[in-house]
Amino acid sequence: MLAIRSLFAYEREADRELVLAAGVAADWIEGDGVAVRSMPTLYGALSYSLRRIDSRTVRFDIAAGVDCRIIVKPPLAAPLREATVGGAPVAIDGDSVAVASTPAEVLCIAY
Repeated sequence: MLAIRSLFAYEREADRELVLAAGVAADWIEGDGVAVRSMPTLYGALSYSLRRIDSRTVRFDIAAGVDCRIIVKPPLAAPLREATVGGAPVAIDGDSVAVASTPAEVLCIAY
């Protein structure tokens, strides 16, 4: 059960972070995408949805409820090149984006 759970989110206690979608397959986010509802974590109940917007863009909608930094790792076929949180451009760290607070809308763009 923990292995399946970690596909959608896992804790990094040393950094006080939650890592989202590191194990989600690209084909899972087509159509309605995936949704996590009230998943218990060390930092509170986690709820988020993830879906593909177009061939280059995925969208995370992260609800309020966790008290930690969040790292999103979108399942994109090409390298992550741009990202916004709440419409504002943010730095990319390799294949991930950090989110300081929730709720948050995160767009990740690859090309």
